[in-house]
Amino acid sequence: MDDMTLQELIGYIDATEGSNNNLQRLTHDFFASHTDQMAEGLREFVQENYPLTFQEIGSSLEPYRAMALKGTSDSYYWQQEVTAKGKETEYMTQWSKFISAKKFDCYK
Repeated sequence: MDDMTLQELIGYIDATEGSNNNLQRLTHDFFASHTDQMAEGLREFVQENYPLTFQEIGSSLEPYRAMALKGTSDSYYWQQEVTAKGKETEYMTQWSKFISAKKFDCYK
């Protein structure tokens, strides 16, 4: 799954016309396997649009990676990289930084 490109994913979706029962898992696997790219984009978005929140959460990629992975717990990537390695608590702790941030500027 890690080697699937976006074009291959789209081709698969087109070929199955959305009828495959594993479509949600497949798309979650695709997104989860590109967590760093999504986390970097999320970090940049927060930094540019919510500077006070960014200041509180910080520039470490970890909380953004945890946020990017939120909702993909059914993915192969999550099972191999989080569950199998006993990192669930670590990811939830990182994700909770978004919940506990004061968010003074998140109401734009």
